Amino acid sequence: MRNRFISLRFAVTLPLIIVLIATFVISLMRYRADYEFLAKEQGSKIVEALTNNTQNELNAILSQPLIMAEIIGYTITNEKMFLGEDLSDIENYQKSLMKSLKAKIPQISVISYGDENGNYIGIRDNGEGKEFSLMLKDSRTGGLLNIYEGDSINSKIISSIEDYDPRIRPWYEPVRKNIASSWSNIYINQDEKMEATTSVSVPVFGNSGEFRGVFEIDVKLNGINDFLQKNKIKDNGVVFIVNDELEIVAQSENHNNVVITDSKNFKGELLKVKDSKNPLIKSTEALLRARDLEYKKVHRIEIENSNNFVMVSKLENPHGLRWRIAVVIPENDLMGSIRSRYNLSLAMIMLMLILGTIAGIYILNKVTQPLLMVASGYNEITSGNWDVEIKQKRGRIKEVHEMIKGFNLMVDNIKSYIGKLVEKQNEIEELHKTETQRMNLIIDEKTENLKAVMEELMEKERLASLGELVSGVAHEINTPLGVAVSASSLMEANNESFKKELLEGSISKSGLVSYIESIDETTAILNSNLYRAAELVKSFKEIAVNQSIEEKSRFNFREYIDSILLSLKHEYKNKNVEFKIDCPDDLVINNYSGAISQVFTNLIMNSLIHGFEDMKSGQINISVAPEGENLIIHYKDNGLGMNEEVKKRVFEPFYTTNRGKGGSGLGMNIVYNLVTAKLNGKISCKSEIDKGTEFIIEIKR
Repeated sequence: MRNRFISLRFAVTLPLIIVLIATFVISLMRYRADYEFLAKEQGSKIVEALTNNTQNELNAILSQPLIMAEIIGYTITNEKMFLGEDLSDIENYQKSLMKSLKAKIPQISVISYGDENGNYIGIRDNGEGKEFSLMLKDSRTGGLLNIYEGDSINSKIISSIEDYDPRIRPWYEPVRKNIASSWSNIYINQDEKMEATTSVSVPVFGNSGEFRGVFEIDVKLNGINDFLQKNKIKDNGVVFIVNDELEIVAQSENHNNVVITDSKNFKGELLKVKDSKNPLIKSTEALLRARDLEYKKVHRIEIENSNNFVMVSKLENPHGLRWRIAVVIPENDLMGSIRSRYNLSLAMIMLMLILGTIAGIYILNKVTQPLLMVASGYNEITSGNWDVEIKQKRGRIKEVHEMIKGFNLMVDNIKSYIGKLVEKQNEIEELHKTETQRMNLIIDEKTENLKAVMEELMEKERLASLGELVSGVAHEINTPLGVAVSASSLMEANNESFKKELLEGSISKSGLVSYIESIDETTAILNSNLYRAAELVKSFKEIAVNQSIEEKSRFNFREYIDSILLSLKHEYKNKNVEFKIDCPDDLVINNYSGAISQVFTNLIMNSLIHGFEDMKSGQINISVAPEGENLIIHYKDNGLGMNEEVKKRVFEPFYTTNRGKGGSGLGMNIVYNLVTAKLNGKISCKSEIDKGTEFIIEIKR
């Protein structure tokens, strides 16, 4: 398959375009991240500020009528205005109050008084620029509730209502029941306007403190609507108030909150949130119904595919009104201008990237042509043509000029050196042949020596289990010896080279230092690998001696375990390892004590090196129990444990997970051979990662 090449122009242009595109993409991602952050920050602050402002002003709007009602109720009680044959004294007092009250508290719509005899006097505000209306029911009206066009009984009657009883009205009943100031539930006025109203009512008392009637001030919900419309922010945002039944008490939209159900009987109800025509209000129903709703927290919800900021808070004052204030502001209202500015910035970045790309490609063309000429010159050289020269042209870039000049100089130097290289190459080939032959002789000699050592070990091995170990040692020892032979050959070659230079007198100080450093490195390699080989031979020799020479003897098993632990104390005393021994004190066995010592030594060292690696403490449990003619030994640590692969190969010779730190992989293989061959027993292993390792050993007593 032919190699496919790309041009230098393409190789440079493609990364440039990728970098420019990446720059644009990163800018776009950064824009989105900044926009999201700014939207959340600004949206949260504005919604929170609007909610707090609405809360404070609404508290003031509703607190003022309560204060004035209590003052006026006290005045009526104190001045005993209710003692006349009719309500004319209270009528005159209310007329004098209404103008000053409207100037100070514009949200008031009606002030009125009703008594226990069913009489009623009220002054109603008809709107800006209009005269107040008198609403009266007493002995002068023949039991009818008359509503007058003006504030005088002599003015035209707008309407007359039969069977009107103030004592059953929502503003009267709670005060009559509790004899205390109270805010009423929202109700529909029984007049021709049928407006939704809430009232603050106070009791009026007689000379002996008996309950005589109720004075109340009406606050029209439309008046709160007007306040919310003035305070709402942006074009599409909305502020509204709901009660516990999710009825709209007031809203910043120019909509009537009352749904008339029976106009003849003055019956109606407040508009539900779910029935609102405004999607911003309607979509908040689920949030308002949530039991775990967090108040005074800004929520970001999607309404008609657009994000909106929502905050709900409870009306704090005055007490008794269980209303909630909800503020909803579309994100587009807050971020519209910012989004357009960001889009303009992105367009400018895109334009600059395009112009930068065009300029980069133009400059690149001015550079690539000379580079292609130099590349062509290199191709000529590699094909064997040394007579290559690139002609200089005027008007080129300085760096390109220097590159061509250097190329021509390089070609001249190559021509000079090539002849010398051919001569040296022939000499190197002869030296290589000689060194190869000598190296082969050394390897053959070392291999024969290794075979002799292996044969000697095999002759001393009496147990069949050592056969597998001997075959492994040949491979294991061959590695360090092979490295040692290579290092020795290298040292010999360096000696010959150094001797030659020394005789010729061409040796320099740097050459001498280099030769000494080479000898040091080679010596270190020889020592390390020869020591490694010697340690391996020593380990196998120890196995052979223990298994072939030792005789059986009787000994106390518990005391023998204690002596083994004592002899290994220097290995574990600084590792915070705890031993727990469960063994009968009078247990005496007749077996090979040396083999048992070596088994426990290897198991303990295996736990210290592998099981408790990087652990600050550990625990080893040794449980010994006689079972008929056999002895069952459980050895368990709470170390790191082994995975399935390591557990499967744990008894293989030369298998270790610690080779980089000096491990040989012989410890557990020695244990296996001693248990199965020397002690004529069985051994098995259980282990899980992070749950420790357990060895179960069964031998003859």
